[in-house]
Amino acid sequence: MKEIKKEFKLADIEQISSNRRIGDYRKFIVNDTNEFEIAKGCPIHVRSGGYHNYLINNSKHKNNYELVKTSDKIRWYYAADQFCDVFGYLPGSYPYQVAPKIDIERQFEMFILEPLNRIIIPSGMPRLNRSLAYTLSLF
Repeated sequence: MKEIKKEFKLADIEQISSNRRIGDYRKFIVNDTNEFEIAKGCPIHVRSGGYHNYLINNSKHKNNYELVKTSDKIRWYYAADQFCDVFGYLPGSYPYQVAPKIDIERQFEMFILEPLNRIIIPSGMPRLNRSLAYTLSLF
């Protein structure tokens, strides 16, 4: 697992981001221009696309990138950002100039470790954690 984590950390952002299609952008994103406002119950991938649009709308790169809209397929990841914890972008159009840094530890945990834990925990094995360290009980 440590080797997989090492490869994960070195992978291109497009390879380790999740894919989702935006169903109804305007239903959940109330404002993405001068403020970032979302409606209650906003799905994580729609929120990530809204954050993309907010950052693009408030940058000098507004003319360089398309905005996310309803029916777009996006890629998204967990961000290491105090303002919003997820960030989405259109495939092949990652906005390096404005995108927040990826939270690589959380991304690895949510997309690699959690699916594995759903399999190994019921089989009696200990839970895998971010550090990939575990202890066996003596009793």
